[in-house]
Amino acid sequence: MNILDYLKWRGDLSFKVDPFNEIDNAILCSLSYVDFDSILNATDRLSIKDLADLYLKNNDINDNLKSITMLQIGPVVLRMMSMTDRFKDCYVYNYVSILHEHTTEQFSALMVDLPDNTTAIVFRGTDDSIIGWKEDLMLSYTDIVSQADALEYVNKNCKIFNKYRLLGHSKGGNLAIYAAVHCSDSIRNRIIQVISNDGPGLRPDSYPKENYEKLKDKYYLLVPEKDAVGVIYEMANNKKVVNCSSNSIINCHFLMSWNVDVNKFEKADSIKYETDLSRKVLLQILEQTKPEERKVFVDELFEILEESNITNLSQISSEGLSLLLKTIRTLSQMDEIAKKTASTIFNILTNNLSSDLFKALKRKTSDLNDNVDSLILEYKNKLNKRND
Repeated sequence: MNILDYLKWRGDLSFKVDPFNEIDNAILCSLSYVDFDSILNATDRLSIKDLADLYLKNNDINDNLKSITMLQIGPVVLRMMSMTDRFKDCYVYNYVSILHEHTTEQFSALMVDLPDNTTAIVFRGTDDSIIGWKEDLMLSYTDIVSQADALEYVNKNCKIFNKYRLLGHSKGGNLAIYAAVHCSDSIRNRIIQVISNDGPGLRPDSYPKENYEKLKDKYYLLVPEKDAVGVIYEMANNKKVVNCSSNSIINCHFLMSWNVDVNKFEKADSIKYETDLSRKVLLQILEQTKPEERKVFVDELFEILEESNITNLSQISSEGLSLLLKTIRTLSQMDEIAKKTASTIFNILTNNLSSDLFKALKRKTSDLNDNVDSLILEYKNKLNKRND
């Protein structure tokens, strides 16, 4: 069962019967990926039902299905929310969406009034734009413009007499905790929950520790069993590892692959070895490269993509091998700092991947041998009993 099944089978339940839960949080995060630019201004306030009617009147719900990001599921979630008693009368407002190349800024947020007298502030994660993905890499060495946007959004739109839940998926989860630890004290006191859905944490030098101490018991991190994002600057005391329907580490990042058990996500027994590998690779990259080296590398890498007229992730996926070869050829033109950083990152990746894959294959082979030995022994025992 996934979040769409939850909407189908439990959408008739009110918040009084079944209070806000972690699946509701994931649904709202999915909603944040819908492009409302043409139908929802910052001053508009529309119910989910009216919003869905307007969106579906002007957009084909199938247009985004080819996207390889969370953008593909947003419109489907919107339509299903509008058909449920649980969400259809919830009001959406203060929608904002910003995409600026010159400031390297991809930011979007909205607010949803919930039936339990709380307001959800939902931050969109990384979309299909190259600008958004560059911002993600910039998190490794600096604060990003979207974090400042998130803080300004909370300080501007939150009222001191409301109760708030700050939610986000991927980069949106990072924006949620960033805004929570940096906002004014009067607003922070009204925050009852911060949920990051496989979002990176904050760089240790980028937030006041005393503010985080006040929030740490309200901050929740949900990560898939194969996790390559939530392990980045992991800082949450309250963490849950979720079972996934996919074996792909990429697909595990997307909320549709997270298995639902009634009104909560299925808890995994443990993380997969891919997560430990991701954590180890990340730590080695941070230890063996300096922030200024990572900055030069990221800047030059994205200059290459811009020169190739690449503006979104889907282009990279569709152009595949030809783009990869073009990028490799252009890497040789990087300055010495960028080339050194690229070489370090490449060596860390290849060394870890080769050793860990070998260990994994060895472990699988060992398991297989044990199973074969066990089957042979069982067969021999059956033969002996038959002969007796």
